Amino acid sequence: MNYTNVVEEPILYDIFNDDCHEDILMYRNMCKEFNNIMEFGIGTGRIAIPLALDGKQIIGIDKSKKMIERLTDKLKKNNVSEKIEIINQDFRFLDINKNVDCAIIGFCTFNYLLTIEDQLLALRAINSCLNNNATIIFDIFVKSTFKELFSCNEKIYIRKTKFDNQDVKIYRKTDFEQNGQLIHQKRYFEFYDNEGQLVKERKVLMTNRFFFFGEFELLMKMSGYKIVNIYGNYNLNSFDNNSNEMIVVATKCDR
Repeated sequence: MNYTNVVEEPILYDIFNDDCHEDILMYRNMCKEFNNIMEFGIGTGRIAIPLALDGKQIIGIDKSKKMIERLTDKLKKNNVSEKIEIINQDFRFLDINKNVDCAIIGFCTFNYLLTIEDQLLALRAINSCLNNNATIIFDIFVKSTFKELFSCNEKIYIRKTKFDNQDVKIYRKTDFEQNGQLIHQKRYFEFYDNEGQLVKERKVLMTNRFFFFGEFELLMKMSGYKIVNIYGNYNLNSFDNNSNEMIVVATKCDR
């Protein structure tokens, strides 16, 4: 069985992340003062739909047509289709004439950019969509995010969940590549019927690059941003060597 890219499997993406909620509350609180928000890497709407339910107008950018198909279905089910405008583009090469005062790059989306060239392309393209002094919020995976995975290159059981009246068992195998600061996650999904019989198996691959604050700060300076706050988790505690997240709040400024 071959691995497919996680962005081509939106249902599996939602299944894997169905227990992730802390960041959503953070964004709802941090975006209270803004009415129009742009999300880069909107995916299946995990963050955007709760914001739309709060009354926000969202412009969502994503290059994956399959993610957008899943998102479109979820917008109808949540009755927020009028609140979210979807643009199917790669945010490294944006061609849109829209500007906002608040933007989000959440839940490791920036970590999918594996090279400095792509990171700078994305940051500079995103900068062109922001009004002067606009606020932009990043959720960046750092090395400590994956600390429990570095010593584990065997397939390990994560948890069991439910989807479409089936039990789903989730496993993960992780490979760490020091050269390039890359984490390769192989995620395994086993679907069982009501009698406990295995119905199907699926496998996806997710590759991310983790960042150190110093290098991310340099990328931001080179792309026309000023960092105003950095937090170590979704409760907005201080960032330190033990932080599992790097939440960066920045503003657009003159280069």
